[in-house]
Amino acid sequence: MVLAEGNQGRDDGSQSSGQPPQFMPAQTQEQQNLRIIFESAMRDPNAQVFMRSALKRPDLASEVLKQAMSRPVGQEIVPDEELGNYIVRRNATGQKLGTVFSTYELPPSDIIRDPAVKEKYRWLEEHCDVVMYTHATPLNERQLAKVIRDHEGQIDVVLNFLEKVDGETVAAGARKGVRGFVSCGTGDDMKDKAAAAEAGIWCTNAPGALMEPVSEMAAAHTLNMVINLAEGFDDVFYGRQTGCSMEFGRHKLLAGSKVGFLGLGQVGAYAAAKLAPFIPDKTGGGELLVTDLADASAKIDVLHGIMKGSTAMKRIVLKDDTIPDPQRPRQVDQETLFRECDYVIIAVDLNEKTRGIVGESSLAAAKEGQVDINVGRGPLVDRDAMLKALREGRVHYSTDVDNDEWVRPSDYYEAAKQGGVVFLQTPHTASNTPEIRLEAMTGVALDNLIAILSGQKPPNPRNEPVNLAA
Repeated sequence: MVLAEGNQGRDDGSQSSGQPPQFMPAQTQEQQNLRIIFESAMRDPNAQVFMRSALKRPDLASEVLKQAMSRPVGQEIVPDEELGNYIVRRNATGQKLGTVFSTYELPPSDIIRDPAVKEKYRWLEEHCDVVMYTHATPLNERQLAKVIRDHEGQIDVVLNFLEKVDGETVAAGARKGVRGFVSCGTGDDMKDKAAAAEAGIWCTNAPGALMEPVSEMAAAHTLNMVINLAEGFDDVFYGRQTGCSMEFGRHKLLAGSKVGFLGLGQVGAYAAAKLAPFIPDKTGGGELLVTDLADASAKIDVLHGIMKGSTAMKRIVLKDDTIPDPQRPRQVDQETLFRECDYVIIAVDLNEKTRGIVGESSLAAAKEGQVDINVGRGPLVDRDAMLKALREGRVHYSTDVDNDEWVRPSDYYEAAKQGGVVFLQTPHTASNTPEIRLEAMTGVALDNLIAILSGQKPPNPRNEPVNLAA
């Protein structure tokens, strides 16, 4: 794969005197006016919680503000010297079933579009006091344990996103009567599930909520690495190039390439369906390979049909009935996948069996110039093995999250620069839309939360408590 030199080991743009471009969308006058109104209302504790949520949904902002200002004050702002403010929202009916601590801010039910999810938010408002952490960054383990201790005997369920629930946090929860750690994410690597089970505490996740956004992220990362979009944006912004270049080989085509998927679960299968139309070329070249523990025959049939549809369109627009059908996708072992493919999309769940699944043996076998795209958790890729492969210039690597996502991956950038290859990372943004985080992800999490507070088994348990907490 040939990529332009300027993007090798792409760092922070410090070689240029320009500033990174800003991609904030321009605000309409109505949105600017709404922001002024909201800022003036910030002193009202009933309106404060609505501000950020409503600004994300300007189509509903005016109505939400009216409702916020007209409601009885049912919430208060609680200062915390270390963690900043909490928002405490009291249940609306007096029929309290429990107290929920949420590590992220929940909007009011009025702002939720999906009717089924709206009902779940209303249940929460009617039956629970909700304590919400309002910062943009997750709590660390010590801070989460502190929250549980500070609200002694008052927190029944912890609703979290990226927070790690370690043994100390579980122990604090067990002493203080926590009944469940409910995650709105799909990751299964952030909780000490065994300790929680022993303490009688449920651990749950939210499977299925991220199929759409993460599969789109997989397609976006792949196409970016194929077309080298990041470099093109930088070329124009920094003035290196503003018009058509006579230089050949600035990027490639996905058509005619071999594209592999390590994992054909929900995300992998849906991402493959999105990319499949790009793979066949008009000579019959291009192939899709998959590696999965389960028999993928049914999914392969669908993917082959999608590729056939793409080829049929080529025949129509090119007026050429001689274009051959695409090859049927193949299910192969992991070594074959890495040895043959130009692009490998890593889309498996992280657990103890898959941690480091892409390691020295896979990367040593990798086709020269291969592009590896990781849309799962960072630890799926053995970091030392990937650093070595980058330094040696054997592969390119693009990922949405590293092992430690709160530390800038300087060593990856340096290794890529040394090897003359490309490393790109986005900051774990695949799920970052209001519809996904506040409706799809939180909606599934609320199913688990409601079940726990109702004394039932949650629909998505990740452990089996030995002695359920009262």
